[in-house]
This record gives sequence, structure tokens and C-alpha cells, in this order.
Amino acid sequence: MRITNRWISRFVFGVAGVILLIACIMKILSEWSGNVNYDGRYFGGRLLVPLVAAEATLGLWLCLGLFPRAARLISAAIFAIFAIFSMYQYAIGKSSCGCFGSVSIMPLATAGLDLLIVFAMIIINPPALPKYKNQGWQIVLIILGAVAAGSVAAIAKTSKNNPENVLDPIVHSLGVVIQGQVIESKINIKNISDNKCEISHFQSSCPCLSIHPEFVAIDPGQTVSIDIRIDLAKEPDFYGNLSVEVVAAGRNGERLSRFAIDLSISKK
Repeated sequence: MRITNRWISRFVFGVAGVILLIACIMKILSEWSGNVNYDGRYFGGRLLVPLVAAEATLGLWLCLGLFPRAARLISAAIFAIFAIFSMYQYAIGKSSCGCFGSVSIMPLATAGLDLLIVFAMIIINPPALPKYKNQGWQIVLIILGAVAAGSVAAIAKTSKNNPENVLDPIVHSLGVVIQGQVIESKINIKNISDNKCEISHFQSSCPCLSIHPEFVAIDPGQTVSIDIRIDLAKEPDFYGNLSVEVVAAGRNGERLSRFAIDLSISKK
């Protein structure tokens, strides 16, 4: 049974569009505040700008109700992908998928919401809208909204809570490791700024990573060695490329610098 009522279709589109726009805004606010919640294996913050721009595009598209039949099919596919990702996050024991930035929501809850929207998109059959003269400005509005959202997200990544890196290098590669192993290694970090860098603790995008010592004071131009431990046994079935984002934080929790630890995990 398909629902052809135009107002019901508009309601479904509106709800889905608002959810996407809220997710888009929450990601930007989280990045601006420095309180990110992205899984380094998938984002590491690197896909923030295109993801936010895509959410803004589809969110505005749905809210404006432009080309409803195409919007329905694309939305069903996108929310199905979101649901699969959330269910996987739940299966591996994550407390939040990071879909709404720093706001922690159970992956099972977001998966249920995504599937509900997919079901709604399947059962509605929105009538094709006639071509109005104002469709042009609606398309322009969607494009401008996407560009604006992506631009603000890019600015947020370089805000005062996301300062220029003072540590070098910004990427540490551990090469290829075996699935399920525990990796212990040392990495060198150098203070390339003109000021002393006092790190109170490290924040990681993956709970598998631990760093010692937590407190490190590095003089300008000095290089120090820190111990890292990556416990892949916590998720023994995972394989592929892993990029863990690490934030060096000060005494008051402010971001001092950030770097990434990359490795490739092969099957046993």
C-alpha cells in the first residue's frame, strides 16, 4: 500500500530534512567547541566538511520539497546507509555513533530512527510537482546552504579550539599489523613552536589507544618520545585501514595540537 497524499509526503520530507539539518549543525558546534566525537576508522574529522555539506544539501532539499520523487529515492538510500552504520556501531559496543556531534545517542536509537525514515520513504508516493518559476531560486538556496555549511565547518576546524599544530609530525604510520594484535611502540613528537608546550593529557578518537606518559612538557625545538599501545583485541574482527586522531590537551582541556596514528590491519 502506497500513500499518495501530498501533505503526508511533505510531513515525512520535513521531519527527515530537519533531522539532517540538526545533525549538520551539531557536528559544526561540536567541532567549534573542540569536543568532537568521531570514530577515527571512518572519519577522524577528515570527512567533516563534505559530510556536513551533504547533510545540508539533502536536508534543505527535503524541507523545500523540490523534485520529490528523486528526493524520496535518494533519502531512502542515504538513511539506509546511516542505519547500517549505526547498527554496526552498536554491534561493536560503541556508546554513540557521533551522528549528532558531541551529543551521545545510542547507536541502536539512531538506527531505529533511520529505519523508520526509510520505511516512511518507501510507503509514500509523492506526486510529481509541476514546474514553478521559483524552482530556480530554490536550487540556488540549496547550493548556497551547502556551501555555507561546508565553509563554516572548515572554519570550525581551524577555530581557537582547533589551533595550528605545534607538534610534528602530524601523521605517524605504524605500517601493517595483524588483526587482533596488541601493538606497543614509541613515537617521537617535536615542538615546532616558539613556546613551551605543556600537555596535560591526550584524547583519542579510538578507545583502543592509550598513551604514556600523559603529562609531557616540551621545550621549543625539543623532541620527546612517548609510548603508545593499541589494543586491537578489543575489536578482533576489524581489519582495514585505521586512522586514530589524537588531541594533545592542556591543563584546562584546551586543544594544543593534534596528530594522527595510521596503520593497516590485515586478516590473520
